[in-house]
Amino acid sequence: MKKYISVIFLIAIAVMVFMQSCVKGTDFEASEQEQIKDFLDANNITVQPRESGLYYIEKKAGSGDSPVMGDSVVINYVGRRINGYVFDTNIEEVAKQNGLWEMYMEFKPFPFIVGDSALIKGLSEGVTYMKEGGSAMILLPSSLAFNDFYPVIYDIDLLKVVKK
Repeated sequence: MKKYISVIFLIAIAVMVFMQSCVKGTDFEASEQEQIKDFLDANNITVQPRESGLYYIEKKAGSGDSPVMGDSVVINYVGRRINGYVFDTNIEEVAKQNGLWEMYMEFKPFPFIVGDSALIKGLSEGVTYMKEGGSAMILLPSSLAFNDFYPVIYDIDLLKVVKK
């Protein structure tokens, strides 16, 4: 009986591996690109992607320093899926409006080091196009975010840049 269950388990794994290799992500990649195109068209956004695939849409030009890798920055942000679903923010009012508010969470400006490997790759890249005091929308393909074939958007206010 145990041998029979083991054989079934191995067959199930082989079928799953085979099915995954057939899909290979190309359908997901095409779907992701279509989502990005639809969002850009629906919002009359005409910017071209950067070499990495990131779309940088400036909302307000800043007048201060631009951060580079290794600098410290402080931001306010709202992270959302391309369909509008807000999944993260450091702004308390936005958290309350979107059911993200938790008593134990601190809602305050978010500091980080540009290029920190613990951060979303696209977030670090995106802030390097900004100047202190500026605001931008950064549209990230999943390869620069969570690698799940769902593009995300970060609305960012760059509050402070501290040079390394």
